[in-house]
Amino acid sequence: MISKVPTRYKTSLLIEHTSEDIVGYTLIKLLQGLTKIQDNPRNIIITDFLDTLSIYLYQAELLNMDTTFVRDLSVIKVGGTVETGKVLYKIPISPPYPVYKARYNEAISKILENRESQPPQFNIQLGIEMVINLFNRHEMLEQIHDIGRQIIQNRGGLSI
Repeated sequence: MISKVPTRYKTSLLIEHTSEDIVGYTLIKLLQGLTKIQDNPRNIIITDFLDTLSIYLYQAELLNMDTTFVRDLSVIKVGGTVETGKVLYKIPISPPYPVYKARYNEAISKILENRESQPPQFNIQLGIEMVINLFNRHEMLEQIHDIGRQIIQNRGGLSI
């Protein structure tokens, strides 16, 4: 599966799933593949919205998958309470959206500036669909616009 993921700069992937899919299995397989081709878990950044990472890990563990390597991956925690992985930043979700956006941009910028000389970074965002519903209609449209702009302006990273 991972061999089909382009590993060049400024690439974004959207993985669609339904409520019937076991996303934990897919996530662990993706992360295992990325850690094998990257040689350095620091090149993977997970943005965990509202404890989605812990839910997906639980699904994978129920399938007897090894998830221990996830504790070494960098995590930006957005909302939620369950700490999974190496949490570098915690960002509370509190409207208005511009406050959240500024905090997230600051966190991701600090991580990336410390890693400028390294190969492309993989930014895996989990649970973003839950956050979109927390903001009013104008803020939701602004958020969708910002996601699109982030994809285009991504500095040497691969967004998944």
